[in-house]
Amino acid sequence: VGYFERPAAPSDDDDNAASFSTCIILHGMFSDALSIVPFGIALNLPSNVRIIIPDAPGHGSRKDWAEEERDPSPSTSGHRWPGFDITYHTDDLAEIMSLLNANSTQPIDIVGYSMGGATAFYFASVRFPRIRRLVLVSPAVIHGYDLLEPTVMEGNERLCFGYGQQEDTAVAQAEEYAVLMGFPIKVAKAIAASLVKKRSPDAMGEGKYWSEIWRGFVNHSNDADAYVLRKRKLAHIAATGKRLKGMPVLVIQGTEDKVTGSSAPGLIQAAVGSSSCEVELLLGFGHYADPEGGAGDVYAAASEYAADFLKTSADHDTKTQ
Repeated sequence: VGYFERPAAPSDDDDNAASFSTCIILHGMFSDALSIVPFGIALNLPSNVRIIIPDAPGHGSRKDWAEEERDPSPSTSGHRWPGFDITYHTDDLAEIMSLLNANSTQPIDIVGYSMGGATAFYFASVRFPRIRRLVLVSPAVIHGYDLLEPTVMEGNERLCFGYGQQEDTAVAQAEEYAVLMGFPIKVAKAIAASLVKKRSPDAMGEGKYWSEIWRGFVNHSNDADAYVLRKRKLAHIAATGKRLKGMPVLVIQGTEDKVTGSSAPGLIQAAVGSSSCEVELLLGFGHYADPEGGAGDVYAAASEYAADFLKTSADHDTKTQ
């Protein structure tokens, strides 16, 4: 497992080991641990906080391992490679924490973006009792129809996250995907060719790897209405559980996010409790970027809110000890 780590070091204000904590930062789909390191730096966490940023299953350093696990001949075996669902992601995180000895008695904060936000949400609800607080940026606990329609509904894989094999259609698909993620149209056109190159058969191998990673995460749903209803129920059940009820949670999401369902922040806040769950909406932002061409990405826009939330709640913890 590839990961980045900043060990905790005592600060001038530390009197004992009880002042130490761990912050785990989880990246989004089609990305890796390295991509979210700048966001972790922007959080400006104090030196007594251990920071762990792992690669998710099938991403970064773990892609070669995932490809070895794939069925090389899905057409002959009669089934598709299942990818990794949310249960796999939460179980995997538990194993990583055990491996890195992050399951000690020290409190743990989890910060997650998109897929990482969904993993953090469900992990805190079912897997681990010592989670202190959550920061969920564009949490993919539920997805919008704008994303489901071109990727999984009724077997449609127009975008397929691997793009078409024909060059003339691949660039158009890449542009559509970039716009869906929130990039301005001018930027989407500029980066489309680069996206196609990164996800070409030569670069990614045969079998639509990222499409399978994506479909695994949404459980191969071909019925968008049934999928959304199921995700709403799962999110509500998870959030109303004893472990999440009343936990300090911050949800950050762009107002123009077409990837994460627009109902996600309200759904989480209503279930966890409005007194402990804060919601910050990033005006004009999509899932990753600002469609109007504003400066910065969602990491830059969210980092200030996340840093303030973690510092404020940490100060409150210190005063109540």
